[in-house]
Amino acid sequence: SNVGELPLEYSLYFSEPGTQVRPTRDYCSATGGCGEYIRRVVFGDIDNFTECEGYSDYTTLSTTLVGGMNYALRVENGVNTYPSDLCGAWIDWNQNGNFSDEGMISLQGSPGVGPYTATITVPENALNGPTTMRVRIIRTGALSPCGQTQNGEVEDYTVNVINWISADPVAGETDPGETDQVSLHFRSGTLPLGDYHIDLNIESNDPDNGLITVPVTMSVQDIALAVTAEKDSICLGASTRL
Repeated sequence: SNVGELPLEYSLYFSEPGTQVRPTRDYCSATGGCGEYIRRVVFGDIDNFTECEGYSDYTTLSTTLVGGMNYALRVENGVNTYPSDLCGAWIDWNQNGNFSDEGMISLQGSPGVGPYTATITVPENALNGPTTMRVRIIRTGALSPCGQTQNGEVEDYTVNVINWISADPVAGETDPGETDQVSLHFRSGTLPLGDYHIDLNIESNDPDNGLITVPVTMSVQDIALAVTAEKDSICLGASTRL
């Protein structure tokens, strides 16, 4: 609810409470030389500047992805010399330790010297939990998530997939004295029995309540789905600084 005198602008996003343990999976090996290399990867909460290592394991860096939502990926090339350079990415959505069966994510600007960009939509059948994203640059040839190349580089990252909850709308503007309603949609699918926890974060231009976090729990039981959300009555007001 907007109890202020000016329009209230807000946006929503989900984040994992605490730290998830990333399962160990035996992914294929991949490496390259340093004729060109991955200088920077930007994806959600990941923003990583690096020098060339041939292959780098950055799975300690992670970002949260919600099923059905779109996320921008940007990859920058450390050597802007060869117009034949290629860049691709892979995410193990089904968490089976195999990048190839999911297909490559094509990036705009490839071939070329970069930057390379893509909008990635999280599949609604992607499995929940941490999984691996692989990014690769090569000079020539066929892009593959596996194997060695003479030139180029490979980097692995972690993405935490949340596919059991979504919000509608995810952003909006509320006039003074008005109230907006946000709907949360829960789906259990084939999830194992147990409790699932997430934080719903509400950012706004209210100077006193710029960020409000609402913890949400879904309980998947033997027969029926029980959903319990800790609901807060949220009153926000935009200041005259606008």
